[in-house]
Amino acid sequence: MCEDKNKKVKSGTDIIRLKKNKVSIALINAVRSITLKRYTGHKKERLCEDKPIDNDFEIYVLLLCSKMLKEYYLGRYKTTIDEDGELLKKRGISTHLKFALIHRLEAKRIILHNIKYLNLLLHIINKATTKDTFKKTYMEQVNSLETASEYNSNRRAIREYLKKYYYYMNK
Repeated sequence: MCEDKNKKVKSGTDIIRLKKNKVSIALINAVRSITLKRYTGHKKERLCEDKPIDNDFEIYVLLLCSKMLKEYYLGRYKTTIDEDGELLKKRGISTHLKFALIHRLEAKRIILHNIKYLNLLLHIINKATTKDTFKKTYMEQVNSLETASEYNSNRRAIREYLKKYYYYMNK
């Protein structure tokens, strides 16, 4: 149950900053808050803006976050990471253009990392149905989404969200 129904997540007023090494809980909370206002599914009275309480609703929120970031990425950037890398390798580009390309490359990488983190969360949440399977699923490498060298950093990136998810799902 939501302990504080009066607590509101400020939607539309906060700047959501994505980080390369951590899934954006602020983004997930904002999307959950906005979605909750229009949600007509079962258990609506149990749901909170800042807590992952219902598994089905949480999967829906994570899917929306992933879709939103993908659409933003595709609509915002006309060039690929490889194309930007090639432009950066060219001789004779101005310092201003060089810094702009580096900034754009990093922004793209951050968005792509967050999409990957959201997909990892979706994989874990979809596959885990009990406490035991949750821990096992969390520990397994998802070969379609990550390499062995990315495994530890990915788990650190999603750990905070999953701790919160695990706590509220097992309450």
